[in-house]
Amino acid sequence: IDQSVAFVGGIDLAYGRWDDDEHRLTDVGSVKRITAAQSMDTLNTSFTPGSREALNVKQLSECNGNSTGRISTEDMMDAKLKGIGKSRKFSRFSLYKQLYKHNIQHADSVSSIDSNSYRGSVRSLQTGVGELLGETRFWHGKDYCNFVFKDWVQLDKPFDDFIDRYKTPRMPWHDIACVVHGKVARDVSRHFIQRWNFTKIMKSKYRSLSYPFLLPKSHRTAKELKYQVPGSVSAKVQVLRSAADWSAGIKHHEESIHNAYVHVIENSKHFIYIENQFFISCADNKVVFNKIGDTIAQRILRAHRENQRYRVYVVTPLLPGFEGDISTGGGTALQAIMHFNYRTMCRGENSIIGQVKAEIGDQWMNYVSFCGLRTYAELEGKLVTELIYVHSKLLIADDNTVIIGSANINDRSMMGKRDSEMAVIVQDTETVPSVMNGEEYAAGKFAQALRLQCFRVVLGCTNDLTVDIQDPISDKFFKEVWVATAARNTTIFDKVFRCLPSDEVYNLLHLREFITKPGLATEDPTKAAEELQRIRGFLVQLPFYFLSEENLLPSVGTKESMVPMETWT
Repeated sequence: IDQSVAFVGGIDLAYGRWDDDEHRLTDVGSVKRITAAQSMDTLNTSFTPGSREALNVKQLSECNGNSTGRISTEDMMDAKLKGIGKSRKFSRFSLYKQLYKHNIQHADSVSSIDSNSYRGSVRSLQTGVGELLGETRFWHGKDYCNFVFKDWVQLDKPFDDFIDRYKTPRMPWHDIACVVHGKVARDVSRHFIQRWNFTKIMKSKYRSLSYPFLLPKSHRTAKELKYQVPGSVSAKVQVLRSAADWSAGIKHHEESIHNAYVHVIENSKHFIYIENQFFISCADNKVVFNKIGDTIAQRILRAHRENQRYRVYVVTPLLPGFEGDISTGGGTALQAIMHFNYRTMCRGENSIIGQVKAEIGDQWMNYVSFCGLRTYAELEGKLVTELIYVHSKLLIADDNTVIIGSANINDRSMMGKRDSEMAVIVQDTETVPSVMNGEEYAAGKFAQALRLQCFRVVLGCTNDLTVDIQDPISDKFFKEVWVATAARNTTIFDKVFRCLPSDEVYNLLHLREFITKPGLATEDPTKAAEELQRIRGFLVQLPFYFLSEENLLPSVGTKESMVPMETWT
């Protein structure tokens, strides 16, 4: 924004991306729509004097000579469809007209206020977003999605549902981005300007005067901030990117995001916390080339040799984000990504656990934890569960260094020559008193606050101050809080829902047997609901042995086997 404020992250401008810390599964509304014949008494008394709707009602009543200040719903809707009270500049487009056209006019704020029901469509209120009344919804049409269950269709019809929200839970979205100001915002802008101008030169359809060349502003004026996002803190920030000749017109490709990840992990002293959509690393220099996984393994081994306490936390999706019925194996594309994720984490001698286990055996469990996120809800009287899709691209190290951006942990994002990516590395300059390994520690103000927020969300202790998450590497936290919470949640979810993916399923034969046995949610819903009360947060263990006896790479003859292997890395 004006080369002075920049937002950096991996959140797509797409359907289904908005979410909050609640990670709700359901969004069906709670009452029937009001009828046109109903009085507007409740509506009129509910409006604040300064609201736009109140102003419209007042204007309309004056136009109709209605001294009581009340009009019928039909009159009000007609007025809105005709654009009364709006300037001609904006009369062409009307949200009410669009809602009416798609037969969901009952889903606006006006109809919700006229409801006597105060039962919201969510089970709790922790985020400050507020409850929704009536059939008002958080996610309209295509925004209500579960892309592993079904990929998007008819994208030109945004208000039309494409999955049945009364039968299928949505898949919550877990993501992160940051905002930067001043000189670093100038650098973010310069990267955009470089790409814009390069594209204008190279692609003929952009050479017209309709697409102007852009000019970067000077760094000398970068400190002249007219606006600053509330809650910002001062820190050292460096812009990172993956860029190459095809994307930015540079002679030598840049992989500074990859270099930063490796450098931060190598030089971390106490812990690293990673949230990422993919986890494809551990170089064999044939198919996979980025060094992040190998760096993690070597850092763990160095900590063991030096008798240091060191922790690695990794949170990644339980399943890749590809459409596929996991009860039948998930589909070729989904399995291919699973192969490379598992190859990085735990399968084979080149995996992180494989490299560490070869030297220190089962003591690897004292150093690293791989987890996913899952939640549950009640949908139309039936208990349902779904994984939470982790889309973040985040690294926090030692409560003083943070990397946030758009780059996944895979070759596509990291190696520079392939996808174009951006990130920022933040090193705190302001410190706050904290604890690390039971000793006093000067933690970075931004890094620690972000780490604590992430931990509170996934561990479910946003409002529970009795859970001590201050010291991220103590045995008490790592074993009795983090690992114990993930293990307990996993056990309960497996008992109640018999979730997939599961460690009980080694091959497709096991899978067919597994899905025939009902969970507690089917056999005894009341007891299942009692069990679910013991769930804390969203954290669950990643199932290391799911389909471990199957070859998950694309089979010969499938269309997926015909594309280059690097498609999946």
